[in-house]
Amino acid sequence: MEGDEINVSSFTPQVASASDLPSVIPFTLDLSHRNKGLVDELEVHYAGDAQENPQVTKSITERRPEESWIEIRYPFTRSASLKEQYRLFGTGYVRFGKILEDMDAMAGDVVWRHLRRKDRLIATAAVDHLAWAGELIRLDKDLRIQGQVTWVGRSSMEITLEASTVGPQPGDTPEVLGSAHFVMVSREDDKAAPVPQLVLETPKARKLFE
Repeated sequence: MEGDEINVSSFTPQVASASDLPSVIPFTLDLSHRNKGLVDELEVHYAGDAQENPQVTKSITERRPEESWIEIRYPFTRSASLKEQYRLFGTGYVRFGKILEDMDAMAGDVVWRHLRRKDRLIATAAVDHLAWAGELIRLDKDLRIQGQVTWVGRSSMEITLEASTVGPQPGDTPEVLGSAHFVMVSREDDKAAPVPQLVLETPKARKLFE
């Protein structure tokens, strides 16, 4: 299956430490705590902040799409406890509904990285599009979900997330499973709140924006 070609090629991805997680994946962290999840088992990468990546803009009105990029890896091949938490009962596959729940939380994390505003409320308006290869997610491979903001309006944003499986060996080629497009809205004082616009510097960014 062909993916949406989300990547962070213009940045050096940062590895999120435990102390970084509240500012990188706050929604995923909250969901994990409520569900007694194993967030510490996840591997999180992100585009970094201005002090970590000089390419990250300090502007409050504009952002590059890549600046909101996040990747979460589920190392099923190395974590028996994580594998059991996501296992579809009695099978070697992942519970798909649990992954969709994670993707919704991750879309919120991506928006959080785009806004960089603690005073904003973020809500899911719709799952605009879900494309899946029809295959179940196997537990004998690691799962990778990455995403970034790909379109913005005045107060709404589209977040594109892409899921793929990765073999346990270094250099294994990822296999794209599917993608989802979430529409999120920003609110402040119970009113729609403006969001940073996108700076589209590459053909790939412009293609995803269309």
